[in-house]
Amino acid sequence: MRHRITALIISVLLAFQASGCSAVTEKAQENAQEKAEQAAEEMAAQGKVEEDAEPERRALKAAVLYDSLEDAKTRAIAGHLREKLKAIDVKADEYEAGGDFDLQLQQAVSAIEKGTDVLMVELVDEGYSNEAEEICRAAADQGVPVIFFYREIELRDEQGLILDHYDNTAFVGPSVRAAGRVQGEMIGEYVRDHYSDLDLNGDGRISYALFKGDNLSEKADLRTRTSVENASSVLTEAGYPALTYFDESNSYGYQLDLTETWSAFSVRDYMETNLALYNEEKGNMIELVICNSDQMAEGAVQALNAAGYNLGDDESTTIPVFGIDGTYMGRELIQGRKMTGTAVCDAGKIAEKMAALADNLCLGKELTGDSDKKRFTVDYEKVMAMEEKKEE
Repeated sequence: MRHRITALIISVLLAFQASGCSAVTEKAQENAQEKAEQAAEEMAAQGKVEEDAEPERRALKAAVLYDSLEDAKTRAIAGHLREKLKAIDVKADEYEAGGDFDLQLQQAVSAIEKGTDVLMVELVDEGYSNEAEEICRAAADQGVPVIFFYREIELRDEQGLILDHYDNTAFVGPSVRAAGRVQGEMIGEYVRDHYSDLDLNGDGRISYALFKGDNLSEKADLRTRTSVENASSVLTEAGYPALTYFDESNSYGYQLDLTETWSAFSVRDYMETNLALYNEEKGNMIELVICNSDQMAEGAVQALNAAGYNLGDDESTTIPVFGIDGTYMGRELIQGRKMTGTAVCDAGKIAEKMAALADNLCLGKELTGDSDKKRFTVDYEKVMAMEEKKEE
């Protein structure tokens, strides 16, 4: 623009000079220069308007690949994502793999062949970087960006293996370690503040049951381990003993959902058996329940209800039950005083960031815009009692 303005001034002056040196007065030259400068100012203003104008948006088609919409957290993300993508006029086709990665890969390839502009993938097997890489390879061959979300794609010792290797990729979701840490802190603080009320056995210790959702999942492993570690750390710092697992004969320190589905049913069955053997009458009552997910916590509450506990009134004894995820049912149980707390990774925030990345593509930018970041972390939050955080 600057070169064009300079050229305009010169050309106008030369035009006047060429008309005859003797006839061109000093006054005429001044007038010519003023006209040239005025024209230059008008061109500069026009250029500024063009620079400030919002870039033209392009239509975008997304393919959203979910594992299973039967999962409460996945459903919550899907609901928010539909709204966010609609708001920026992005059309989205949804796919569901139902725990089958081979099917998910086929869905990704099919979506790419149909001309999708961006893949959004909730990986079937969390932490399986080889599966994430297969999807990246298929997308990279056709120049299609990939947004992985919610489920981690790289194990702790593999950070950057996928995201640093493939251009136009990003991850949006929680830190795999954060859920157990936040849940553990919440449990420790609650037990510390209610210690004497919770010690039903009167032995100066708090006896807990712990339920693990999947033995092959790094997420389940970290939630199981870090939750108890962080809760006990809070207690010992306050001068109380660390938490004690209720069954001394169980060297694992947890009970596993053998179906690997993080289900309410398995926990309910476990707890019904547990309560028949460990109860107030025998002086060895389970005084705290920790679950890898809100769905599992729901099963624990059902078993406790059947035994006369956690009825949500002022008469029955409440055994603290803690989950993770902030599902609709989990929040309902918390509001009804049947469940004590949950750690929430806001589904709305995950969907919002995914839509923001898609919007970059709509504006003709790179997937992550002007940012060098490729990993966008959504933190967990503590939710207890009437402080529940709505996300559906």
